[in-house]
Amino acid sequence: MYRFADCEVDPAGRELRCAGAVVHLEPQAFDLLVYLIEHREYVVTKNDLLDGVWGHRFVSEANLTTRVKEVRRAVGDDGARQHVIGTVHGRGYRFVAAIDDGAAVVSGVGLIGRDELIAAIAGQLRHSSLVTLIGPGGVGKSSIARAVAGGLVSSFGDGVHIVELANIDAGQHVLPTIARVLDIVLDRDRPDHAMRSLANLDALVVVDNCEHVVDVVSELIDRVLSFAVAGGLRVLATSQVRLGLSVEQVHRVEPLGADHAVALFDARAHVARASWRPDQINRSRVERLLSRLDHLPLTIEMAAARLGSMTFDELEAAIENGTHFLQVSHRSPARRHRSLDSLVAWSAALLDVDERRTFTELSVFAGSVSTADVAEVMGSERSGHVAFTLGSLADRSLLATATDGASTRYRMLSTVRAVAGRWLDDDVDAAADVRRRHAVHFAGVVRAIDHVIRTPNEIEGRHRLASVADEIRTAHYWSQRYEPELAADISGALHLAAYSTFWNEPVEWARLLLAQHPAATTDDLLGARLIVAGSAANRGELGWRALRSPERVAPTTSARERRPSRS
Repeated sequence: MYRFADCEVDPAGRELRCAGAVVHLEPQAFDLLVYLIEHREYVVTKNDLLDGVWGHRFVSEANLTTRVKEVRRAVGDDGARQHVIGTVHGRGYRFVAAIDDGAAVVSGVGLIGRDELIAAIAGQLRHSSLVTLIGPGGVGKSSIARAVAGGLVSSFGDGVHIVELANIDAGQHVLPTIARVLDIVLDRDRPDHAMRSLANLDALVVVDNCEHVVDVVSELIDRVLSFAVAGGLRVLATSQVRLGLSVEQVHRVEPLGADHAVALFDARAHVARASWRPDQINRSRVERLLSRLDHLPLTIEMAAARLGSMTFDELEAAIENGTHFLQVSHRSPARRHRSLDSLVAWSAALLDVDERRTFTELSVFAGSVSTADVAEVMGSERSGHVAFTLGSLADRSLLATATDGASTRYRMLSTVRAVAGRWLDDDVDAAADVRRRHAVHFAGVVRAIDHVIRTPNEIEGRHRLASVADEIRTAHYWSQRYEPELAADISGALHLAAYSTFWNEPVEWARLLLAQHPAATTDDLLGARLIVAGSAANRGELGWRALRSPERVAPTTSARERRPSRS
């Protein structure tokens, strides 16, 4: 709920009340009002409004002007007074009425958990000419940059300016876009004049969404800063990849922590459904749902918004089956933020053919994996440059990295994996091939681990097993459906590891495999029979049926070899 003057705006109920009476607004006019309120820290261009409210549909500027007049009439404003919506000539509109902060439920909730980061960035901009925020799409880089800018408005004599690059399609438009936003005269034959004018400003310029034109932006900012004399210009850039300049200070924006993710979900859920209460759903269920969304602010907002039209149970089931249904209506001026698919597509469109292929094939991996594992699954013809490609994808924030071990491990966010997996499945033959290679490779990994844990290097083998447990689960699941013998092989190799660590899951996989093939003879699926029979024996079920399988499965395996290690 927003309150200003004698008006109240209820985004969830889509209702405007002034002086206690409901005021009718056409749907597009209501969306326009909410959009202006939510972006009230900035001047919103006509293009932002046309895209943010109407999306891809063509709407004339005359129609836009009519809707602005309609909103002004509804809230008791007009073009002369402009107490609520101000016109910034040559640039656009800005919501100028004071919001009653005590009643603004929605205001700022998208920045939950970001206070320390915002303060750190603002402090860094006091002595650094260029700061870049990098991170995966949907992590909130743009919102954080705008929050930083909003807090520094009074710190710059020539103001704070937001330059949105998401909607430009070529590097040649970067300088003209910046010049237009900052009201700098651009002579196309002498671009250095505009750059010098920019360099001499005492201003903060936020250059948002640079990744698709990063080379041009990097070269331009480097040139502009070389002209700076007084040192008053500050640039705050957002990108999925760093600009690569020597003066650049980089902040990687991470997903929200669990507590902050829940707080954001609750705040957005209340907007979508006024009756929502944080305690009406078990917190563990909410946390599990948000983990599947990688704690990304954008996907959290997308999911919570659906509570306006579906129950939490339905939302939970839908996300369990895939996140492609998530979309937003008017919150972001960037088209790429309208759905999860378009968000990932925006990033993937910047990849070359080999990077795109690797990106989609990486969706077969369930957890974090090493370069060596990826190289084996991708095939020998590509193994030579896998490390370079993984590094490139990580630099573009399409992969998360962990460097706290002996080697770097790479992980695809589950929200991104869901989209990449659907793209992979578009080519049925390629998808089947890479998933089989994944299963075959990790079947070999399990056999190698089984060998190692029978040696003095047992601890090393168990660490390796823990690091690939997610991949083994995925490999077994695929093999159950398409190559039962391979699944049985994985089961048999897991016998000792599972028994000696009380890991019950592999036994259940084997039970399911045998249940799916009731007609199999005793000699079939021997590895699965071994681990199931071993489990039964451990429980004291020593009947003939339980003992028969291990005798037939491993007649050459000695009792000493079958005995679990005590070290």
